[in-house]
Amino acid sequence: MTSPSETERRAPAPSVSVIVGAYSRRTYLASAVRSVLDQRLPRGSFEVLVLKNFEDPALDRWLDEEGVRRRFDPQQHIGRWVLGAIRDARAPIVTFLDDDDLYAPQRLERLIDVYRTHPDLGFYHNRSVVIDREGAPVPPELWRLHESALDVPEEGWYIPSADKIERLPQLIQAQSDFNLSSMALRREDAVGELASILDAAQYVPDLPAFMIGLLSPRGIFVDGQRLTCYRHHGRNRTMDLGWLRDAEEDRRRLAVIARSRGPPAYADWLEHLADHFEKLVRIDTIGAGIRGGAPRREVAERALEYLRFLGRHPEERDLEALTWGIELFAGAYLVSPELARRVRQLRDTQIERARAAQGFG
Repeated sequence: MTSPSETERRAPAPSVSVIVGAYSRRTYLASAVRSVLDQRLPRGSFEVLVLKNFEDPALDRWLDEEGVRRRFDPQQHIGRWVLGAIRDARAPIVTFLDDDDLYAPQRLERLIDVYRTHPDLGFYHNRSVVIDREGAPVPPELWRLHESALDVPEEGWYIPSADKIERLPQLIQAQSDFNLSSMALRREDAVGELASILDAAQYVPDLPAFMIGLLSPRGIFVDGQRLTCYRHHGRNRTMDLGWLRDAEEDRRRLAVIARSRGPPAYADWLEHLADHFEKLVRIDTIGAGIRGGAPRREVAERALEYLRFLGRHPEERDLEALTWGIELFAGAYLVSPELARRVRQLRDTQIERARAAQGFG
């Protein structure tokens, strides 16, 4: 870990700290850092702190030459990993960038301007564009739901603290809880009594950052400008089975905190999210059993338990193919395991080919 030099300690504190997080990935890290160094703001108005869990002598030399601070932290608890970097930051505002994402050149300039315009602002979120593994734009018609969320006017929404509960549905529809690279916080909010939120988040940091914004006594700003490039590539974890399980666990832990600290609406929303992720886990688990040739009895038990889950959670019984299609596959598997397994494998292969053709890997 590198600490601020004597010169840095004597210099005026920066307006914003950019925490660039790289967890077991280094392919795109230099590009991410370069997008921060190339901001329109004067270099002295912001600091860059690279948080990573690996050593890389060549990369570390380059970071040192560019005046970028480094923090090495090998722990696997992602919330505490991020929290340690926030505590190490020197600016009153902290913002984030994942190692595989990029900033538009004007992002920090816009961020600081919004905070100056709204002195009581706590949480900030801007919209994104999607790029492929090579950095080329992905057509919007290929974006997923959370990338083509509810439209927000370019000038953005400022939501005072008193209106956050009432505006929660709009914040959710605008996907304000998605993508840490689009978020910023008041440092004192994150390291104070609300630090328990990040401490509870073992796997994913973006939703906890949003929760800090909801539970703080400050306002929220949702920016309609697309100032972050969100990269799709072959190593995105989002929506694989392990990620779904992790996401469910984190949301249940955060719901407990929200229930004790905030309005019931926040906890209700988190519990609903956790139930939805549990549904996706159950669907993927049945599908994995079919693909892997699990015993028919095992698949039947999983399918029956999934139906019981839907009975307990009627709000998850929608008419989408995702909800009921897996039951059809399970039924077909019980009649003809080999045929159902081949159909499932063919479908998965087609999906992977389509994603690869779109540059998603």
